[in-house]
Amino acid sequence: EEKVSLSERFGLWVSFYPFDQDHYLEIAAHWLRTFGCGDAEIAAARAALAAARRAEGLATKRLSVASEQFELARRSFKLGEINAFDLYRVRQLQLEAQRARAAASIDAGVAQSRLNQAWGYAPEL
Repeated sequence: EEKVSLSERFGLWVSFYPFDQDHYLEIAAHWLRTFGCGDAEIAAARAALAAARRAEGLATKRLSVASEQFELARRSFKLGEINAFDLYRVRQLQLEAQRARAAASIDAGVAQSRLNQAWGYAPEL
């Protein structure tokens, strides 16, 4: 459809030759080497992204446990089973888990950006 509209509007005919995935990957690898992006840099960025995603998953689980723990502590406080200091301490654990989850999410985003840069998708800052 796009090719037809170019032809109709401007009298231009642009042809695109189909090629398979192997040929496409060969072309992409050539341009990555041309721009100085090596396979080692991409592999390191992939490993960093995998580690960041694992850390993000652990931080999410930690936050879930801390939130559940805080809810139980809040109920115990209402029943008079624990004092305000204990409730405060559990709340601090939940806040620390929230901070760790946010930091892990940011780290995963940074790792994804670095992988994109290694692939040549985004400019380096």
